[in-house]
Amino acid sequence: MRQQFPDGFVENAAAELFWTFASIHGVSNAFDNVKTSGGGCLFEDMDLVKKIFFDPPLSIQKGQDEKFVEAFRLVTAEIMKYVKRDENIQGAFWEEDASAGRSLSAWDIKTNNLTPPKSCSIDPSGHPSLLQTGTLLIRHPLPAVVLVLSKKAPNCPIIQVANTKLALGFDYPMFLQVDSVRPFLAGQFVLTGIFHIPVKNGQQGKSWDGVIQNSSHFMHLRFSGENPISITAQW
Repeated sequence: MRQQFPDGFVENAAAELFWTFASIHGVSNAFDNVKTSGGGCLFEDMDLVKKIFFDPPLSIQKGQDEKFVEAFRLVTAEIMKYVKRDENIQGAFWEEDASAGRSLSAWDIKTNNLTPPKSCSIDPSGHPSLLQTGTLLIRHPLPAVVLVLSKKAPNCPIIQVANTKLALGFDYPMFLQVDSVRPFLAGQFVLTGIFHIPVKNGQQGKSWDGVIQNSSHFMHLRFSGENPISITAQW
């Protein structure tokens, strides 16, 4: 008998399971370990398995072995689909998170130790391909995204996030290398990708991992290509 699951359960459970695992082991290690084990490593932590499969919204009950096996199979396949392509699985975007700048899971994250640089110089100044737009939404352990109010989908490979204050409590220069643009609410789009965040040292970079896992950290950054950009933080 084919098991029925709530709408969106498989992708959301896969995202929650993978990114919680990554928050423990590191993103790069998570990708490598999942590929090597075929996803088996994700199910070695019984507390994590309980959270995903036996707590709400799925709430598999004792004795529902067939339902658990089917959920296990579907979630593992969903994770492997993304990991094999080296893509980030996003999970659901919720309307109530947009106005807060944070998901419920990220509500208690402390950011007051993330001191911003004094300035961040961009060369060439006023680069035409570097649009400053959007509001940061942190969803830890899920990937952070940028929400953009626009009548049409933005078409920029790299953006500077215009508003980080809602999510962090202060302004911080950061840049998103855009992977995808998705419709969200009316007149709003979700931009996903990799955040490039200036840091003073490696310790500050580790602190950022606990806020935005889909990020890389730099003191000097250069985007090559047809319109190269250099970004340097001053501390």
